[in-house]
Formats: sequence, structure tokens, C-alpha cells
Amino acid sequence: HYELYDDRMSAFNLSLALSGGYKWIFAGVGVSASAQADINSTVFTPDAGKNENKIHADTTIKAKFTPHFALVGKPLDFLRVGLTLHLPTKTKVDTRNKITFWYINREQEAEINTNNLLVTYAYKPLTLAPSIAITDFKVKEDLFISAGFTAIWRKWSDYVNRYTERPQDNVYWDSSVEIKNEDDSIARRGDWVYESVDEYKWNDTWEFVVGASIEHKAMKFGLDAGYYMSPVPDQKGRTNYVDNNRINLGAGFSYTWDIKDVQL
Repeated sequence: HYELYDDRMSAFNLSLALSGGYKWIFAGVGVSASAQADINSTVFTPDAGKNENKIHADTTIKAKFTPHFALVGKPLDFLRVGLTLHLPTKTKVDTRNKITFWYINREQEAEINTNNLLVTYAYKPLTLAPSIAITDFKVKEDLFISAGFTAIWRKWSDYVNRYTERPQDNVYWDSSVEIKNEDDSIARRGDWVYESVDEYKWNDTWEFVVGASIEHKAMKFGLDAGYYMSPVPDQKGRTNYVDNNRINLGAGFSYTWDIKDVQL
């Protein structure tokens, strides 16, 4: 879903990792690099009659580094216990346009309009994933079984879309609002009102994945299933974020032939 993940825009990410272990425990740490851009554009209009503008754009691109961690334990030869932690990541573009106009009285040369735009995309929430697995457990001669379970928790309640808005944010025009002058006289009626609607706030989610395989001589059969919760609440007429819980099922079979010195 584009609102949940890349939001119709892609981002360049570079990841580096380092791992090591001692006896039965192993640890790893990695760093993902993303970008943040700040754009300040100053527009000067010396003569509106000639439709002439002078634009000066100042762009700054900074690298952002986000760490992630992993821990794996091997208390028994066939048992694996793991835990991974990914901190939230996102790419931001902060744009500010300032328009100034020339006056005869230079003291009055000031901005007549300023527009700010903050774009956020490629948002990934805080993710915590514990797991446990049994690998190549020998039941009897030429018969091995493997099984694994992973639970993934994602903190989608902090999600912001490409307009850097939260799903529960709402803005509407209220004609009953009165904007008054300093002398308490009414300057105008009506204004934009911002509110937060809790029922549209996204929820933190859990994902559960379980799988198992049986290997007997040259044959191997595997089966896995997954349940993925959606962070999106019922929209009740809204179509901004349409998503549902999902269930995945998968199965596989393999057979290995030995042809002389070539294995297929």
C-alpha cells in the first residue's frame, strides 16, 4: 500500500552492518543512511508590470544515520533465539518560498508571501521482532524437522504521510469563527479549524509468521503461514487509507538428485 510504505516515491538508502559472536551468542549492529533536504527559495519581484522575478534557491542536503540492532542466541545445537530492533526512518524535504516586492520606501521592502512545504516519504516505523527456531532437529536416521516462529511489532501510531500529516489530523472551514481587530470589532467571519480525530489514529500492529519443514533423504517439504494486522482503523466513508488485515499461506517441495558428481 503506497500510503503505508514508499508513498509513491522512492528513496535511496545505504546500509552497513557489523556482526560477531562468542561461544553461543552473536550480536550485530548496522547503520542505514538516508537523506534530508532543506530548500530555501527567495523570490524578488522588482517590477510586477514586467512580470519579472529573480529567484535564489539555497539547497542543503544532509545525511541521516539510523542504527539497527540484532541479537541471536544458540543455547542448543538445534535451537536459535533471536531479536532485532529497527529504529524509525523517513526522508524529509523541507521547502520554504519567500516572495518580496520592491517599494519606493526601502524600509517597507519586506516579504509579502511565504509558503512552507514539508514533505515526508519512505516512512518506516519502529520495529521490534523476536523469533525462535528449531533447525535440522534429528528425529531418526535420515529424518529431520525444522520449525520457526517470528513476531513483529511495528509502531504505526507515529506514522505521518507525504504531507507530514497524521491520519487523525483534520481541517475544515468553520463559518461561525469570528476574527476580531484590536478594538474588538469583527474583521471577518469564518476560518480554518484544525482538529484531531482519535478514531482515525493508526494503531500499533503485530505480525505473526510460523513455518515448518520436514526433510527425509532427498525429499523436503515446507509449509508456512502468516497473519499481518493493519494499522488502519475503519474509515467510515473516508478513502484516504484503505487497508485490511492479511493472511498468507505458502508451501514448497523439493527433491534432490545426485547425478555422478553433479548435484541438482
